[in-house]
Amino acid sequence: MRDGITLSADVYRPADAEGRPVDEAFATILERTPYDRTRQFQHRCGQYFASRGYNWVVVDCRGRGDSDGEFAFYNKHHEGLDGYDTVEWIAQQGWSNGKIGTTGLSFAGANQQAMAVMRPPHLTTQFILDCGVNYWRRTLRNNGAFAEGIFAPYVFRMAISGKEAAADPAVRRELERYLADIHTWIRELPLRPGATPLALAPSYERWYFDIATQGDYTELYQTPMTNVHDWLDRYPDIPLCFAASWYGNRHAWGNFEKFRALSDKNSQPVKLIVGHWLHQEDFMEQRFAGNADFGNDSYLDLNDMRLRWYDQFLKGIETGIADEPRLSIWTMGGGSGKRNVDGRLGHGGQWAAIDRWPPRGFETCELNLGAAGSLSRQAPPADAAPLEYMFDPRDPVPTIGGGVQNPRGVTGLLQGGGFDQRGQPGFSLTAGNESLASRHDVLAFRTEPLAQDIDVTGDVTVILWVRSSAVDTDFTAKLIDEYPPSNDYPLGFALNLVDDIVRMSYRDGRLTRELIEPGELYRIEIGPMVISNLFRKGHRIRLDISSSSFPQFDVNPNTGAPFDENRGGVVARNAVYVDAEHRSMLRLPVSKTI
Repeated sequence: MRDGITLSADVYRPADAEGRPVDEAFATILERTPYDRTRQFQHRCGQYFASRGYNWVVVDCRGRGDSDGEFAFYNKHHEGLDGYDTVEWIAQQGWSNGKIGTTGLSFAGANQQAMAVMRPPHLTTQFILDCGVNYWRRTLRNNGAFAEGIFAPYVFRMAISGKEAAADPAVRRELERYLADIHTWIRELPLRPGATPLALAPSYERWYFDIATQGDYTELYQTPMTNVHDWLDRYPDIPLCFAASWYGNRHAWGNFEKFRALSDKNSQPVKLIVGHWLHQEDFMEQRFAGNADFGNDSYLDLNDMRLRWYDQFLKGIETGIADEPRLSIWTMGGGSGKRNVDGRLGHGGQWAAIDRWPPRGFETCELNLGAAGSLSRQAPPADAAPLEYMFDPRDPVPTIGGGVQNPRGVTGLLQGGGFDQRGQPGFSLTAGNESLASRHDVLAFRTEPLAQDIDVTGDVTVILWVRSSAVDTDFTAKLIDEYPPSNDYPLGFALNLVDDIVRMSYRDGRLTRELIEPGELYRIEIGPMVISNLFRKGHRIRLDISSSSFPQFDVNPNTGAPFDENRGGVVARNAVYVDAEHRSMLRLPVSKTI
């Protein structure tokens, strides 16, 4: 690298029948990963693409694996510069023809974006998997809330495979021991600097607390790694393929933002594929997410898809991919609704080819929240009383599925995907078979059973009129496809589709924290959330409103104390208004009038 740091790479090259490298220059595909370049998945990809006439180069990011330097997660400019230097190093090698494509998931997608805005001359195309556009708005922070249940186990997993643990087995053992006990200490969050084995891996402890304690839109969130949205005007005009998921790590919204902005700006093809898949290495290659099954047609072969893209834009072979619709989405729903042989709900779905987002042919429908838990177009009465509930930070609403990353090496804490919204085995923070809708701190609003199938595809927003007895609190919204009772599911099945949160001190998109006045009335918007789901005749559209989703998000103590000073909480009396003057509503795009 330009500062003298050396990164370690494996290079796979086309070979002859005797296994000798072919003496010819080929196009190259590059992935830069913080998750160990020697993994079997990377080896399979190297074999796959080298046997099809490509060089495959996989690099350990700075400070990870065998590479020198210090890993800085998302909070430095290293990744963009290192990516630039790696692309240009490849271009100078005798086995390279100077045409270079990049790929990778999550962090390995974000570092592609950070590198692209540096504009390395030999970057030719990109295939970017499930990463965000603005990690302050979604993923690291989420409208003020911190994704604690994802990143607390993540930092330990990364530290376990980091330099300090590699140098001292005792450090590794202490980190592994603490992570194994996560079901105990997760209830005592937030973590404290110096109070856990993370102190034995100071570089990891430092960047974790940088993210965990900085809620404001600081410089940390303004680099191309954390917020490429602010740098999209510098994105090169090259063929781009993005892939995302409704149940990915809260990245679907960001990918539609990138698609819209770069489609308008660039002349080269920009493509987006959105499925139901989980945020993991075999992205695109599952037919299920959580406890919902979407059928065989939902599965795509990742390497075959990438090969068609690279053949088209690195080799100039007509594969037809450039002629396909720019936007391909999996519209969930429409399945049998039965329990399949794997014990999953047959939710089904189908691929839809559209040319823009939001798509044409959908009308905006406003469903009012009613005092009796209704969700309808009927105007609310003028004298409807607000709906109050007590939010106790010591007893948060548990997260059951959703757009979360399954923590590697940890079971029973968080699982991404679709699940019945009730307590069940596999979620250690839930109790019994209790429906979340039966909790005192969850307000559930339902339509009447639908008289016909309703396709909901586009941006979904929840508008609430709220007040609180606290100086700060949260409001959450979750859209649910509620199945009626059946032989397989006598209690029905409440399938979560998408959810979001607003921390009141960051309401209205505030960049810095501003507490609220207890008892004062506020209008807030939760969203936009993006979704495509077919609600079948007889189902209900359900919206759950509450003030927590733990451990997906850190629990607001309601005291106004900063995250790192939180040592207790108070119960907040929160209220949602549902009268004619203060219409709280669900705004969603529908194919037919409800």
